[in-house]
Amino acid sequence: MTPINARQSNRQFVDGAIVDSLGYRNASVQVSGGVRWTPRPGWTTEVRGVVLREIVDDLPSPIRDFWRRPFVGVDVSQRYERVRADDPLRARLEGVRVVARGQGFAGEESWGMTTLAVAAGHRVGPLHWRGGATAFGGTNLNIVNAFVTSGSLDAAGAGALYGYAQGQFRVERGAVLNTGLDLRLRGATEVGIRGGWMRDGSRWRSGAGVQLGTVCRGVVVQGGVAAPWGAVDRGLVTASVGWGRVQ
Repeated sequence: MTPINARQSNRQFVDGAIVDSLGYRNASVQVSGGVRWTPRPGWTTEVRGVVLREIVDDLPSPIRDFWRRPFVGVDVSQRYERVRADDPLRARLEGVRVVARGQGFAGEESWGMTTLAVAAGHRVGPLHWRGGATAFGGTNLNIVNAFVTSGSLDAAGAGALYGYAQGQFRVERGAVLNTGLDLRLRGATEVGIRGGWMRDGSRWRSGAGVQLGTVCRGVVVQGGVAAPWGAVDRGLVTASVGWGRVQ
């Protein structure tokens, strides 16, 4: 349940800047349940039934009518992974992971979306390479259920679009490709470079960034700068702090 600003409803961008007047109100509630099974190592299938309710306001009447009642749907995903090590604190892995997912909903109208995401990583001495790609598409999408790009943080995984703000683009179909290289300086301190590309319709968007991070007593701190290619004046500062235990 997200009682306020669900789906980043308060962050609507025009030419890279948030326009407050375009924001809308959204409270989202989702209830789901299903089964998950692993027929053999590395393969996981999950099937869920879902009830979704989006309570929206400050939108044109056709979109408000679209979300007037709850939707009932199914969420199916298939995952394959061959992972030797997984580092959730730095949002990276050693190996490869592929996830295919499809969602379909019925209510006053019907809509659906599919995604295919691939994440990979490999370490050679003090260097760690990461890469990710995701392709996505949907039918009967609008400002509420369109795909939201995931910004310049590593936590976004295969959907990260470095150089752009979180939620800067809402699209019905497209693809994102990203990559990065980290160099261990000393202990757990690393410096890294990042690059990202997105295909949205007939347009390409691209950006890059540099970041510095470390882990101390289970706390990971990362910070950096990122910008669209050829538009350093539209750069942004990124920072994140997280905590966890890896066993």
